[in-house]
Amino acid sequence: MMRLLLWLSVGWLLSQPLVAQQRTPDDFARGVQVHPIEGEALQVVLLPPEVYDTITRKDLGDLRVFNANGEEVPHAVYLRGVATPILPQSHKLPLFPLYGRSEVPLAQLEVQVQRTATGALIEVSQRPRRRSDAVRAYLLDASTVEEPLQALRFAWADTTADFLTNVTVETSSDLQNWQRWGRPATLAHLRFDGNALDRSDVTFPPRRAPYLRITWQGDAPPHLESVMGTTVERSEVQPQWTQLPLVSEGDHLYRFAFRGVLPVDRLSFALHDPNTVARVSLKASYQPEGPWQTRYEGLVYRLKRQEQELSSPPITIAPRRNDDYWLLEVDPAGGGFGSVPPVLEVGWTPEYVLFVPRGDGPFTLAFGNPAVSSSAFDAEDLLRLVPGEGGGLADRTLATVGEVVDLGGEAQLQPPPEDVPWSQVLLWGTLVLGMLLLIGIAIRLIRQIDAERAS
Repeated sequence: MMRLLLWLSVGWLLSQPLVAQQRTPDDFARGVQVHPIEGEALQVVLLPPEVYDTITRKDLGDLRVFNANGEEVPHAVYLRGVATPILPQSHKLPLFPLYGRSEVPLAQLEVQVQRTATGALIEVSQRPRRRSDAVRAYLLDASTVEEPLQALRFAWADTTADFLTNVTVETSSDLQNWQRWGRPATLAHLRFDGNALDRSDVTFPPRRAPYLRITWQGDAPPHLESVMGTTVERSEVQPQWTQLPLVSEGDHLYRFAFRGVLPVDRLSFALHDPNTVARVSLKASYQPEGPWQTRYEGLVYRLKRQEQELSSPPITIAPRRNDDYWLLEVDPAGGGFGSVPPVLEVGWTPEYVLFVPRGDGPFTLAFGNPAVSSSAFDAEDLLRLVPGEGGGLADRTLATVGEVVDLGGEAQLQPPPEDVPWSQVLLWGTLVLGMLLLIGIAIRLIRQIDAERAS
């Protein structure tokens, strides 16, 4: 019996894994070829959208980087917030109204400008105004803002009457030659049935310019009290967008789910009918039937007035990969969405993969295998190892990637077969046999004691 217990214990020890299995590119479903930047000790790759469709682990753990010899090299996934980028800053821009008669072109307005040696505006003056003169434009001084601007926020008095108008923003370096900045933008201040709708933020392609000019066509916007300029985040990556189907659950209730492990951080509803305003509630859960947590409540809208259209901006949400299931509840007041549901668009900011280019290239970024666990380093540790990289990835040149190709194929995406828990089987077997051994010893002692009493 003791010999049997010894062999069972040896078998249990031999069943334990001694060395982690070495993976190869063919152990993963798909991959992309990566051509590194020559001379860089730390390579940076922006994840292609196809990665999020294929990868199976929410922490991106089934992702590896291999060199040309098929050897795995150190890598890390750079999630937003790991390192501190150069964040956007808001600046209050000095504001100067320009007056004149409506029939006089802007270029012919008599304006005198005084500037400092650095170009900052001290004073903008005009000849004595007539009573018929109206505000024709606003001049903004952005000469002290060092980073490129990407957005403007307009402010007017709370008592301002309702309005909806398009404004044009122009930039200049000399106050003489002006260039239009982006497309005309819509400003709005509307009130209806106890609800207020304000569109005061306008986003533009990032641009560095010392002077801005605000003009409009048709009805003038209200008197502007201030304008704030927001600088660009230097490490920001342009968001990607895709459409998702909304499945009606009846009674103004819709269900949807994100594809793969997309780190979705914004939602947009393209309403079918103009002049639609609906109050919505977004709820999320990690299970199909809840419990549900509210992620957003507010208005979505599409308004049209005098050939000008105004749509609600994207809804910003915290990127949570655990929220697999979503509900969209629509308040039926006012007819909700109408007879046709909107088109749902979801946006996300792709993440980076950092890797150390050990060995020969090109390298392969491989992904897609639910049977593997994460082998990634901490991104912040890799950044600290390379001099000058502690500040993050701003202004880094990215390694180039090729097309997504099959490696091990769809077979690698199948769930792994359930392994027989041999260690538990052997452990329970050992315990049961040990108990039987003790029972046998006890029975034997009882028989000996009974035999001695009988003699």
